Amino acid sequence: MGPTSKTQPRSRIVVLGKTGAGKSSLANNVIGEKRFEVNHFATSGTSECKAESKSMNQRNITFVDTPGFFDTGRSEEEMKREIVRCITECAPGPHVFLIVLKVEKYTDQEKEVVKKMTQYFSEDALKFTVVLFTHGDQLPEEVTIEEFVQKSEDLNHLVEKCSGRCHVVDNKYWNNSQQEDYRSNTFQIKELLNSIEKITEANKGGYYTSEMLKAVKEKIEKEKARMIKNSELKLFFAKKKKSHLKPLPKSSCLIYFCLLIKINKRLLITLIHVFTIFFFLWHSEFVVSRRIQNCLMTLQLTHQHTTVFQLLCSMYIQLPIHTHTHIYIIIFNTIVFFFIYNLLFFFLSLSDALACQSGYTLTFL
Repeated sequence: MGPTSKTQPRSRIVVLGKTGAGKSSLANNVIGEKRFEVNHFATSGTSECKAESKSMNQRNITFVDTPGFFDTGRSEEEMKREIVRCITECAPGPHVFLIVLKVEKYTDQEKEVVKKMTQYFSEDALKFTVVLFTHGDQLPEEVTIEEFVQKSEDLNHLVEKCSGRCHVVDNKYWNNSQQEDYRSNTFQIKELLNSIEKITEANKGGYYTSEMLKAVKEKIEKEKARMIKNSELKLFFAKKKKSHLKPLPKSSCLIYFCLLIKINKRLLITLIHVFTIFFFLWHSEFVVSRRIQNCLMTLQLTHQHTTVFQLLCSMYIQLPIHTHTHIYIIIFNTIVFFFIYNLLFFFLSLSDALACQSGYTLTFL
């Protein structure tokens, strides 16, 4: 960009077309430098919108090269994102749209490009559009691009909507200076620049705008606000998560102990049952042991769930009245059992209280 670019009139040009049409090569050749990536394979060489500027024909021209985002292989969301990026690159709006087509049959894919363009930029965008054909070497001898267009009803209809503006270039033989007539690239580029200048002057330097562009600009602002909000939310939850996931202090031995009790609650209750039974058997005489065995067998035969309380009740019923010693043993073991059982739930309640006070949540059960 020259030093006088600030005083020169500006033209922002959005280059549209399907993958492989020669958009990037065209922009490079017009600028005279390799500014845009070119892929000679079936995939698009341009992954996202890119803008490059140069002073040409006493005008500061900015080319916005677009990927083949009107291709059928791209999703609707991808196309919308690229359109938003495209409008951002040519803000506050484009002066000219350049539809790039090959000199070949006007296929459904090319029609889809135009359809999507009018869908996203409205039908009025064609009033700011120039149709440019590449691969001019495929144009038959002594046939002008205007004559080629007239042979296709759909293609002719498109060019008419663009006020008859169409040109042809040959990217392959761009530097061939032998031709100085209608088919030369130099001549056609001059015609293209003249068309761009006429469109810009006809609109008094004004750029294309529509409800679509306004909606996209609003969407850009909403997207920025959403990204800021999301980043703030992520930061908030990250801090909250970090505060809740802090490790237990090593000095909190009581919390470790209570946590162990809470995790192994069922196991501890079972151990208390077993301990009480064996404690009872150890203090009892042989007769009492036989009584216990009989009680257990009776409960198993009736398919009842055996608990310590059931066992003690059955024992008490079956023991003779004169066996006072055995009754004392039963009462003693019952007291021990309920003491340990209540002590267990005391520690469980204590663990929950300590966890809440220390900022930990024990959700293992």
